[in-house]
Amino acid sequence: MGVAMLAVAGCRRGLPSHEGASFGVSSDGKVIAWTTGAGGQNELWIRDAQGSRRLAGGRYYESPAFTTDGELIVGEGDSIRNRMSFMRVDRKDGSRQPILETPELSQYSATFAPDGRMAFRGAAKPRSRAFGGLQWHDFDLYVAIPKNGTYAASDLKRLSEDKFIRMSAPAWSEDFKKLSFSYLDDNGVSWLRVVDVESGNTDVETKLKNNESMPVFVGGRMAIVSDRERMGRYRLAFIDPDSGVVTPITESESYFLEPMVAAGAIYALEDATHKMRFRVAKVNPKTGAVEEVIPESSFDAAPKQP
Repeated sequence: MGVAMLAVAGCRRGLPSHEGASFGVSSDGKVIAWTTGAGGQNELWIRDAQGSRRLAGGRYYESPAFTTDGELIVGEGDSIRNRMSFMRVDRKDGSRQPILETPELSQYSATFAPDGRMAFRGAAKPRSRAFGGLQWHDFDLYVAIPKNGTYAASDLKRLSEDKFIRMSAPAWSEDFKKLSFSYLDDNGVSWLRVVDVESGNTDVETKLKNNESMPVFVGGRMAIVSDRERMGRYRLAFIDPDSGVVTPITESESYFLEPMVAAGAIYALEDATHKMRFRVAKVNPKTGAVEEVIPESSFDAAPKQP
């Protein structure tokens, strides 16, 4: 299995392929990084106060993220060692250094608490599943606890041993005491789970009803992507984690993926045409207003250097 399979098995959220598109936003909403490209050769781009620019290319990159101090982290595929690793990216020259060495564990979907704790989903080995005969990873939820500003495999805390299939990226609660995620069980049923980080206990587990996934916390509530009509129109909605009842945030006809929260707003990949042509949108969770912040032209396979 090479990098191309990592691109499939490492699909960040478990919904349809993004053709190399993924993104991350800083906690203040002022800096956005994204990946673009298909076929296992993605480019990493960033937009900050200096404008938009390409930081790296020629490898498989996914799920850029920012620490609360503004450091850029990205998942980078290694076809020789056949795994995905988190890299710290120098925003000036694009150079990269690994931040956590886990030789037997691929690392996906980093997200950070203000004290430096890093939550992510990890996969040790792929196994054959009954989903189209493809190889899928079994995911566990991990928290890496920093010591002296660095992460070590010996300091990993595993918060699950369920071996989830198609687990979503974890999302911190607003008090950074809990983590939420969705997953698909062996019977193809989707579930929402909220875990206490300190104890590892499950606070909430809800069976999802309408092909829902990708939960995040915002404004004291939980938001999720929901295909309420089962027509492949993945829309943002609030969800009651106890009952599973969803309430739309926006009635936009757009297709939304990969929600994340920064500065009180929801950011998401948006496909306004339902043709897998993505842009990054900013959504006001109170009004449902949608604002484009990174245009779809930035996700072309070969974007032009500004």
